[in-house]
Amino acid sequence: MFNCRIESKILVMQLSLCIFFLMSPCVGKTHQKVASQIPLDNQNAVRTVVSGQITGYADNADVKVTAVIFDSANMLYSAKIPLETTIKGGEFKFELNLKNPVGISLYIDGKGIRRLGIEYVGMYELFEPGDSINMDFSNGLEYNSIKFTGKGSEKFDCIRAIEKDIVLEWPDESPETSLSNAKKALEMGFHTIDLFKNRLPTGTRDLLKADLLSRIEWAALRSVMQQPTASDSIKRAFQEWAGNISGVNDSLVTTAPIYAHYLMRRAIYTRMNEQNLVYEDSNAEPYRLNDNEIYDAISKVYRGSVQDWILARYLIDYRKNLDEARVICIKRYLKRNQRSPFYRQIEYFYNEYKNRLAEGSPAYAFSLRDTTGQVVSLSQFSGQVLLIDFYFNGCGGCYSLVPILKQIEEHYNGKAIKFVSISIDKTISIWKDGIGTYSVPGSVQLYTNGTADRHPVINFYNIYAYPTLVLIDKDGKIVTSRAPDPRDDNGKALMKIIDDKLRL
Repeated sequence: MFNCRIESKILVMQLSLCIFFLMSPCVGKTHQKVASQIPLDNQNAVRTVVSGQITGYADNADVKVTAVIFDSANMLYSAKIPLETTIKGGEFKFELNLKNPVGISLYIDGKGIRRLGIEYVGMYELFEPGDSINMDFSNGLEYNSIKFTGKGSEKFDCIRAIEKDIVLEWPDESPETSLSNAKKALEMGFHTIDLFKNRLPTGTRDLLKADLLSRIEWAALRSVMQQPTASDSIKRAFQEWAGNISGVNDSLVTTAPIYAHYLMRRAIYTRMNEQNLVYEDSNAEPYRLNDNEIYDAISKVYRGSVQDWILARYLIDYRKNLDEARVICIKRYLKRNQRSPFYRQIEYFYNEYKNRLAEGSPAYAFSLRDTTGQVVSLSQFSGQVLLIDFYFNGCGGCYSLVPILKQIEEHYNGKAIKFVSISIDKTISIWKDGIGTYSVPGSVQLYTNGTADRHPVINFYNIYAYPTLVLIDKDGKIVTSRAPDPRDDNGKALMKIIDDKLRL
């Protein structure tokens, strides 16, 4: 059995977009340069094992198992990091040293576990330090057919029970019905978790509740607030509900992998309710609050370590270009939170953007091979706006980005803009196999020649999350190294920036 031993606490992940687990998807890699500058406390880490049996696969180095981990304790690397191993004798194994609960998503040979009949998603589940989970895939890759055994496997029985009772996506329902469904799903889910009080420790049940609450609120946000038919009254009803959900302690933000995202949005809802504002899916400020107002809202609602955690998460996870408002917020944080465990991470993030990746700085002059083996360079796109999509085969977030990115590409057909997809896959066969599924088929397809995340273009843009979009203007200058995610608003914010640059 082949072991993939990970001796670092830099194990992080953003969530895959899936039917049961609706959160913002992004996958990432660490960089040794950053890790060496920001030492992480590795004491008290506990050995955690994730293993499995998969029939039907021969021993082949090209057949990989990818484990993607999200550790909420590390803000700077708040993205997916794929850890890879190969299948030997029908088995695989990952050994991790963990200090905190993490989320883990598995991909088999670039394919996500089938959940509720959908294949594109990666299975994301909660793992705790000391778990030793074995997954038997003998009956296929359908989630409900997987047999979980070992220390900590009881939590998966609870998750299965939850899935039998509730659904977390209501694409054909009205905003009013979706909100009602969300309320019922949360109540039923909490009740199911409580039924496991004799099988699961209190701490594990609390983590599952925090995780479930975050998912249901996010699903409701997409199903209620982002629907064009949603009235102001139903939006206010959602904000009132989402801003006052109880049953989970705020302190779980330090251990529950995705709970900080909900707590941040809860502060925004509270502030908007106080000002009688409603969510607006606009190009500029979807929440109708600017950076400083969101910073103030978080500071007002929370105190102590919870406030620090959520502020750091907001500044890192929800970053945009370093405009004046965002710089003011970062400086406020660095001035008042010098003893924060996240101080050095945010300081590094700020200096990195300010010194090298600011708008108007020269873009990286890449030269990469396309599917025919021809070298394609940045200079060939002179006089054209360039949108670069960084991705890899098996990335759940990349998969979910393709449809909206394809629509944007078609919208600009014939305009002075080119779309480029750069893969960080380790082999040519894996790269080519993912084209059209994890990247837009009509874009220029380029490859980092097996160097994966070690290629200079990845290091230059400090990319640790996938997909990542980089926008370059007609003169080869950086517009933004973190372009707006078009999944958030159907591409409105991204297209506004593109339109502005095309007019120049």
